Amino acid sequence: MRIADEILRGRLDLGEENDVKEHIGVVERFLEEMILLTRDYKVLATLRVNEKNEYEIEDGMLKTLLMDGGWSLKEFVQLRNQILNDSARVEYVRHENTERAIELFVLSENIESIATLICDSLSKCISSQNSSNHCHRMIRNAHRICLFLESRNDQNNEFTHVVRSIHALIGMIEFLNLYWKQRYSEAWKCMKSLDLLPLTESQLAVASDRLRKSSSYFVACVIHHIPLTLSCAIETGVKVLERAKSRDRVSISTREQIELDQIVIQTRVLLSFASVMKMDDEYPSFNPILVEARLKII
Repeated sequence: MRIADEILRGRLDLGEENDVKEHIGVVERFLEEMILLTRDYKVLATLRVNEKNEYEIEDGMLKTLLMDGGWSLKEFVQLRNQILNDSARVEYVRHENTERAIELFVLSENIESIATLICDSLSKCISSQNSSNHCHRMIRNAHRICLFLESRNDQNNEFTHVVRSIHALIGMIEFLNLYWKQRYSEAWKCMKSLDLLPLTESQLAVASDRLRKSSSYFVACVIHHIPLTLSCAIETGVKVLERAKSRDRVSISTREQIELDQIVIQTRVLLSFASVMKMDDEYPSFNPILVEARLKII
């Protein structure tokens, strides 16, 4: 933190205003050290969009040091974003602070890094079967990021598949948490609301196309968790039906019976999808679930 300390104490002379540009390396290291020292990115200027949809620079340290020294808006934005991105990587790697890293990437509008961190974080919540406060915070952050990405979508809907993937991962977490808590009826309803797995024969082809490994419809980590989600969905259907069978048939209303008949059909479709996905061969760890379901459903 030597450079930051020397500048703050007035020991390092940056020269006249029109010479500031020559000291860009010093200025950049100073600002990086300031952020790492204080972990306060507010020392940087922020950008805003005016009525003409053009960027304007609010007052801040970078504006004082650079803009008054003859820097262009483009040069200013490039340096600002570079510092924010570098600081975000330090927060993520050194401090393991995913939330702060995402916040900094949002400021620099580093969409690729935002999407990667959010999706990876949600994916870890699934892999660890974790419903901790951290995962709840990540889900809240993910919802905010989706709004941010949707506001940045261009005419080509560049970020649509990322937003779709984030929503899919959030839905998977909610479904799997209910499944792991053995709240099967709620889990089944949640799974149906995901619009992720096929529940009718007519949906098999579309789902197969969307969820194949080479598909660009979702990001890779969504595809990675499909086998787990599918096997849990199949077992959930079986458990709901088993619990219904254990009840006195007189206590089951006509409406409930219709719903149970639908669950039988939908679980069979999920089993067909498991065959399409070649789960027996590629994911043998799920075979016991599939075998039991086939014996009880088909």
